[in-house]
Amino acid sequence: MERPNLSANKGEWSKLYTFLKISAEGKIKSESNGFDTRTIKWNKIIGNKTLTPDELIIFKNNDKKTEIKMKLDELKSLSKRLFKEILRGTGAFSIPIVQNFIQTLDISNLTEKIDNRSDISLQFMDTAGIQEKKLYFQIHSQLKSKGTFFNASKKTNIVYKIEGKALGDKEIKSINDITKNNKPDIKGRIRKLYLSGGNIKFENFEGKKFENSLKLIDGDLPLIISTLILGYYLGRGNTLVELLEFLILEDPCKNNSIQKRQFYTIKLNKLLNEIYKGMKATNIWKSDEKIKDGIIIVDKKGNINCYHGFLRQDLEQFLLRSIKIDTPYVARHDFGEIFKKNSNLSIKLNFQLRWNF
Repeated sequence: MERPNLSANKGEWSKLYTFLKISAEGKIKSESNGFDTRTIKWNKIIGNKTLTPDELIIFKNNDKKTEIKMKLDELKSLSKRLFKEILRGTGAFSIPIVQNFIQTLDISNLTEKIDNRSDISLQFMDTAGIQEKKLYFQIHSQLKSKGTFFNASKKTNIVYKIEGKALGDKEIKSINDITKNNKPDIKGRIRKLYLSGGNIKFENFEGKKFENSLKLIDGDLPLIISTLILGYYLGRGNTLVELLEFLILEDPCKNNSIQKRQFYTIKLNKLLNEIYKGMKATNIWKSDEKIKDGIIIVDKKGNINCYHGFLRQDLEQFLLRSIKIDTPYVARHDFGEIFKKNSNLSIKLNFQLRWNF
């Protein structure tokens, strides 16, 4: 019995596109290097280029003992046509031109991981041409909606003490009632708080395990993150690149040197590296693991670039320019309202990071 055509969204189809395109081109590039690929594994499928004059690519599903042989020009044409179909699609959709490939190799979904985390592995020679490397990558697509890089929860709430002018009950209510498009307007509330003569000072994170994890990575990170979040809600920017300028201006760590940009960039890189390695807000993070995989980006023109921990500077620069702060669902995470705490006034803001492509 023939299976129905597989349906997937743009991000999921981009994973198959990446596999076919790299297999066809036999190479992938980073910002500073290019690599000739050898064996490629995606999902349950292994792709190898033969050494015959025909230059065949052999795709095998070793679990199911099935295979497909394709000529390079045929594969290049298929990957180009697949990308055009991905651009046209909306929601979950099927793409007939790749259904034979999918069904012959018995692919039941496009998101199966090869090591619990990575989408694809590539084997190639290192930059010196001496040693063969096998590296793992996650695949991210600019064709889909922006995903989260670090998820919000109540544990990522940051508690700030309100200082300056004493606010009466009516002023507190008027600030807490500020909405925009029938949703809580947290930026509007912070703006009104400052216009009313108040200001806020970092106290602590609501999630103690998360705060302790940050301190283990770098003792300055709780204060730095609280300053970034304040800058975001004050309207000083959304991206980390924009908010780095606010951080340098505020200088919460009182660095007092001419190398503030380098100082705060290094601190942010530490944070992003640990989040990328898997740090969560729910448990104490042991910062003793190396980066095990990299990122492959499918851009809106169909180009593919890779970033990996063994090219650390490329990866750090990419993460810093590709992440933004976002406002999560307010009611779910219980933040954004002025409240009384031990006869003092406080407010909670939330920390969430999202991909900016």
